[in-house]
Amino acid sequence: MSDFPIQIHDGLSMTDTAPPGGHYHDLLEIGWCHEGSGIIAVDSRCFEFDPRSVFVIGSGRRHFAQSTRGNIAIWTFMYIDLKALLSEHVPDQSLLRIDDLGGPHFQHVMNEKSEPAICKVVSQMVAEFRMRQENWEEALRGLCRTLAVYLQRLKGRQLIDDQECQAKQSLAPALDRIHHEYANDISGEMLAADCALSLKAFQDLFQSCYQCSYQEFIKRRRMHEASDLLHHSQLGLEEIARVVAYDDEVTFAKAFEDTFASTPKAWRRGR
Repeated sequence: MSDFPIQIHDGLSMTDTAPPGGHYHDLLEIGWCHEGSGIIAVDSRCFEFDPRSVFVIGSGRRHFAQSTRGNIAIWTFMYIDLKALLSEHVPDQSLLRIDDLGGPHFQHVMNEKSEPAICKVVSQMVAEFRMRQENWEEALRGLCRTLAVYLQRLKGRQLIDDQECQAKQSLAPALDRIHHEYANDISGEMLAADCALSLKAFQDLFQSCYQCSYQEFIKRRRMHEASDLLHHSQLGLEEIARVVAYDDEVTFAKAFEDTFASTPKAWRRGR
């Protein structure tokens, strides 16, 4: 297994406390959710997950995940070196690119409704690993080749260049504070100090990297947490408002509708 270019971490428990800093890597990361729900954050965007969701991300993209408040999610994560695994097995080497698996319109979390073929292949990969029958590694290699084809067809793929990657890394301390302390008051001065930048330099860099202000980013983070709680908890609207740092239900509802074009009550009913 040590020489096989797929590292598999099976049955990992994900809690509602995400580790600080998130992480990057140079491999293709594929996740399969067995049970539970929660949020995966990639750069400035949040994606909800449920059982049988698939998570896909390429190199150079900062991300972290956490379960819904008070619950645990169970995942299998696979870290795949596509070039080592498939370079001698595919004529089109562009299938092995992973640095464009991301972008402002790329959907990192998929389900059986949005991407049934990808979900089927990933579930088969998990099953092959768990059964480990004869030649299971070659079965995984074949499934990865199919997966690479499906991934190439996904919309929204966009390269991340070195300059953009460095800029986003310099903002990582601010994003870390926002993602973990969204329920607290967060000022621009605090975030700028986290990044060792002046307030003006921080605001300009943040706007350039994420096409929104840090205030809008904070609101989005709070609203995605609220969305997850509306879908997966029995908390009332007033309590959810307090969890995401709103003093009253009316102000919270307006911010939620501005973000999702739906009232919190309609959002919960539509689940």
